[in-house]
Amino acid sequence: MSAKGQEYAKKDSKLYVKKERLYMEGNPRLWEIKPEDLKKFTPKQIAENKSLAMRTMLPKETHELEETCLSYGYYLTKLIEETRRMTLKNYRKMRRHLKQTAEDQAGMIRGV
Repeated sequence: MSAKGQEYAKKDSKLYVKKERLYMEGNPRLWEIKPEDLKKFTPKQIAENKSLAMRTMLPKETHELEETCLSYGYYLTKLIEETRRMTLKNYRKMRRHLKQTAEDQAGMIRGV
């Protein structure tokens, strides 16, 4: 795994543990829930629904993790693109050499 991938995995694990600990404490006031989420759901509704709690708690840290994920995805995509480009370049080079070798050998067989 790349350094970016390791960074993402470490942050993801750390955030998950932090959210689990906060959820187990059961105090939605400590979860830094956005006001717009509190307009949709009451703190009690959020506290009683673990999936909803995990999605809404610690929005700033969750956003930072998502940014890291996007950054990792960008670098991974660029790595794949560069690998494909270099593979194609090497394929074309090898094909030219193989074609030249075959032509040379065919010429030797024909006695040219």
